[in-house]
Amino acid sequence: MPALNFATHRKAGGDPSAGDAMEGIVVKFKLNGSAATIVASLIGGAFALAASLLPNFLPTKPELQITASGIAAPPPAAASISTAPAAPVIAASALAAPTIEAPAPAAPRPNFNLGTWTITASNDDDGNTWNNSTIKFTSEQATADGVEFAGFFEWRMNDRLLGREFFSGRYVAADRMMYFEGQTVQSPTGELAIGSYSCSLAADNRRLLDGNWGNTAGNLSGVLGVWTARR
Repeated sequence: MPALNFATHRKAGGDPSAGDAMEGIVVKFKLNGSAATIVASLIGGAFALAASLLPNFLPTKPELQITASGIAAPPPAAASISTAPAAPVIAASALAAPTIEAPAPAAPRPNFNLGTWTITASNDDDGNTWNNSTIKFTSEQATADGVEFAGFFEWRMNDRLLGREFFSGRYVAADRMMYFEGQTVQSPTGELAIGSYSCSLAADNRRLLDGNWGNTAGNLSGVLGVWTARR
């Protein structure tokens, strides 16, 4: 703001000292008046600015609606629409527990005790035939890998009855193989030796295939041979 020139406000013919004093009063009054005007303007502007901005920060009150039946509450505000991405939808089947398949049922355990087995297609290295000999299982017990059994052979060489050979043995389910070990013999003619035997059980559980027999340690040697059986 430019400075006031006291000389331009001095009254002509007056007392300079009095004029100066008056001018000082006038100037002081003008300065005070200008400052008051500026301060008032600033305060008024601040109130106007606050009045224009406050509505943006203060919650608006719902307006009551006056109807013929009375004062009605304002309608509820519309729900805001979220722009956030929706959560992925997971199918119920994806959350289900995994299906555990039941193991296949085990094959039925063969029952060797059922019936009597007849030896067929059997001959030894000397050319003798042992057809129509029989096998009888007298006991069997299930084990972790198959069956343990016991019984006896009733031997006929060239259709002539020689006696019985008692055995014990086991059946292995994994490869369907059977193993017999002779224990004692009952032979009126003394022509039987204690032997060892093996064969495979057919899938129908009714035939013994690919049978072989041989000797055992510490016993009378016999003649080697082959055999099959069925029931």
